[in-house]
Amino acid sequence: MNSKKFSLFFVLLIPTLVTSLVLFGIYLFSMKGYEIVGVTPTRSMCPTYKDDTKLIVNWNPDLTHNLTNEVIIFSERHIAHRCIADNGEWLTTKGDNSNHTETLTRNEIRGIVVAISVNPFFEMIYYGWFG
Repeated sequence: MNSKKFSLFFVLLIPTLVTSLVLFGIYLFSMKGYEIVGVTPTRSMCPTYKDDTKLIVNWNPDLTHNLTNEVIIFSERHIAHRCIADNGEWLTTKGDNSNHTETLTRNEIRGIVVAISVNPFFEMIYYGWFG
C-alpha cells in the first residue's frame, strides 16, 4: 500500500517539477531581452529562413562590435536582413534572396537574430504562456 502512494507521489511530482523548470526558464529567457518571433513573410531571406521560421531574437544586443554577417531586425514590421557591410556608423543590409540593399544607422536596429527556434514544445509553452 505504501509503495502505491509513493509511486503516485512521484508520478505527480515529476511532471510538476519539469513544468515549473520550463516555465522558469522561459521567464528568465524573456527577462534577458530574448524572444521568439516569426519571420515577416517577404521571402527576402529564403532559403535561409522560410516564411514559417521562428527566430530567437535578442532585443537588447551589444552594438559596439562589427555587425557584418549578422542577421538584424529593423523597422516596425520586424524585417530580418543580413548586414553585408558595417563601417562603424552606417550598415548596409540585404536579404539573402534579394538584390535590394538598405542603409541603416545603429539606432534603427531593433534586434539581432541569435538562433532559429527548432523546438515546437518550447514554442508551444512560450506562446501559450506569453501569448
